[in-house]
Amino acid sequence: MKNKLPCEVVRDLFPSYIDNLTSDVTNGLIEDHLSECDSCRRDLEAMKDPSAEPMDLKEIQEIDFLKKARKRTKRITLVSILAAVAAVLILLAVKSFFIGSDLYGEYVACDVEVNGNVLTLSGTVYDESLGISKIGFAEDNGVVTVSFRSVKESPFYSGEFKKSYTAENEITEVRLDERIIWSQGEKISSITSAVYNTRHPYVGDMPENGRTASALNIANYLGNFTNELQTSEEPYGWRLILENRFSSGRQTGMEESMRSYAYVMLAVIENLGEVSYEYSIDGEHCELKVTAEEASAFAGKNIKSMGESVAALQQLMEKTGLTGISYVSDDSWRHTQDMIQLELANLTGEELSGVGVSYYLDGKLCGTQSTVHADGSPIKKGEIICITFIPDDFDAGEWSGQEELVIEASVTDQEGNICRVSDKVNVAAEFGCIYRYDISGNSRDGYRISQ
Repeated sequence: MKNKLPCEVVRDLFPSYIDNLTSDVTNGLIEDHLSECDSCRRDLEAMKDPSAEPMDLKEIQEIDFLKKARKRTKRITLVSILAAVAAVLILLAVKSFFIGSDLYGEYVACDVEVNGNVLTLSGTVYDESLGISKIGFAEDNGVVTVSFRSVKESPFYSGEFKKSYTAENEITEVRLDERIIWSQGEKISSITSAVYNTRHPYVGDMPENGRTASALNIANYLGNFTNELQTSEEPYGWRLILENRFSSGRQTGMEESMRSYAYVMLAVIENLGEVSYEYSIDGEHCELKVTAEEASAFAGKNIKSMGESVAALQQLMEKTGLTGISYVSDDSWRHTQDMIQLELANLTGEELSGVGVSYYLDGKLCGTQSTVHADGSPIKKGEIICITFIPDDFDAGEWSGQEELVIEASVTDQEGNICRVSDKVNVAAEFGCIYRYDISGNSRDGYRISQ
């Protein structure tokens, strides 16, 4: 049985029916009704034909009211949509230019001065598109922790800053998030802070050893290695078996670096008594051992005392040359060792399992390198990892030390998928420099690399 519509409903639908605003289903129901109802059919013809019998005033008023109501509803809907879009755009603009978001301390070049309980902080943001909207200070027993919020650079906020803070007590340490930047009169480098935060009591704890090796970037300079621990009797030892084969031209500098790494490892691992290396020079098997006594002689005091405070560790790191990095005006970083270092910041918003690069010279693939944390932990959001190139990495004959390298990057996500990073980067590479790039994007839309 067909659905029957009352005459009152059909007449209410006539204005929309005449204007072709009703659906096919509604049209069918109206037309079925008209085929059986002479009264409604006459009313429809009168509405469609002005010369036909006119409707009464009440009907005309009802039709006008419905038309006006329909137009008013459309206007209200359109205005509501436009108002919602405008509100979203305003909120995004307010967040981008006024509220902002937390900024990792690693993305701020910061100079600190402390005089008693007065801290003066100045510096700039590495990303030229950002400005500092707020600098926060939190104090706990003489330790002042600094935090930043960033917004899009505008006439209101710039990337350069200078601010003072007066603490309630004498300041003993200053931190940017978890990174220590000043302690007991010493300015602390980022590598010193990272190494200091890996201090642990037992060399038998290999995951903790791996954190120390990762903070020191040992694999980036000496290449991949395997580990052997000797924990059955004192002196307890850690042996690093290097996989790379080295040339005699690099032997002196490489062995100096091995000793430097060993001095620091002996300082921050409480019961470690000796560090030894196995490696190959021109195909010949070599070994190098560094004892705690030798490290103490180098430091001029008990090597274990050098790991008891971050200020003492900074002094040791400077003496070894492992902190030989300083900021220069050409937006690169200068390093005292004979290497090229690539800094890659994880700005993807995801934790990664690893990062790798392929590098080309004169269109020729020279090799590939990858880096992961020795303890298997993820590369966190905002973390900077380093990949280092040394002369032996380039099978290109004589090289002046300054050439155009082409770098192609890839990332390994937490599921183990290797994803290529779009775009290659050209690096006017020079030994003695570190170059900084950001990896952004995500696994859904793809990853990108930019300077």
